[in-house]
Amino acid sequence: MKLKNILTDSRFLLLIFLINVLAGVFSFSYYLWQFELIPLWLWVFVADCPVYALLFALNVFLLLKGKSNPFLAFVSVTGSLKFGLWTILVLFASGSAFVFWTVVIAHVLLAIETIVFFKKFEFKPQHLIFSVLWFLFNDFLDYFIGIHPFVQEGYLIYAGVAAVMLSLVVPLLVFSVFSKKV
Repeated sequence: MKLKNILTDSRFLLLIFLINVLAGVFSFSYYLWQFELIPLWLWVFVADCPVYALLFALNVFLLLKGKSNPFLAFVSVTGSLKFGLWTILVLFASGSAFVFWTVVIAHVLLAIETIVFFKKFEFKPQHLIFSVLWFLFNDFLDYFIGIHPFVQEGYLIYAGVAAVMLSLVVPLLVFSVFSKKV
């Protein structure tokens, strides 16, 4: 069976939807201690990967219903790639990747699935602009207000620089590579 056929098979889409919902919900447990320390409205900026796993699941649900939302797809693809890559980079930079190897694998899969599913959409420049501003605002909250996820001591500056660089590069890359050519 060809990849294109698999990606449109409703049973496969349902499986991917369920995996992402379960992974997203389960991953929130990693942030429970932080949720107790910050206001409710900031939670979406703390639990980055679970949020984007759930947004990805929402996109898959729309595909199951024969619908799509290019704006939501763009935000979920860029968020999944940004935070998936950020997590992997920070874990390797801090020497923790082999200790948290399951986290590394989960984030690699999060990045790969977004690329496979959302190869071609009609992304618009406003999707790009919103995403860059959204992720830079998220970085501001993380590294200037201090709501970032746990980062091993001594690596916060690297984590912050990586976050800002990914906030700028990933949306531009997704926009230029994955957008349909007009």
